[in-house]
Amino acid sequence: MRASMIRNSKQIIMLQRQQLGASINSSGSARSFTSALPNCQAMKPGETMDNLNVFKGKDPPVVLKREEYPDWVGELVNPPKTLAALRRIPNEEATEDEMKRYLKLTRRLDIKAKNQESAT
Repeated sequence: MRASMIRNSKQIIMLQRQQLGASINSSGSARSFTSALPNCQAMKPGETMDNLNVFKGKDPPVVLKREEYPDWVGELVNPPKTLAALRRIPNEEATEDEMKRYLKLTRRLDIKAKNQESAT
């Protein structure tokens, strides 16, 4: 039953990505999910972000020039590395952030395996 649920959820995800126009490779993952969004355009500097107007009595935030944002903002569009990709990186070449992510993902797998054992 669990395998059929996983299979169904993968099919749903693939259909959603196809509806967005994502290019799907043979493994079923989207190559570039951000390029698949139909109306995803960068906002021009000076435009107001009306959807982010969360403070009562204040004007909504305004888009700044790209140079005015910190460097890490540009990295948000890059998806995090998968566990498989992190396993291929030698320990000597891994950055501190990659090592932290590797440990986080392996701990998560261990927890899921222990929970699965205790459930059966």
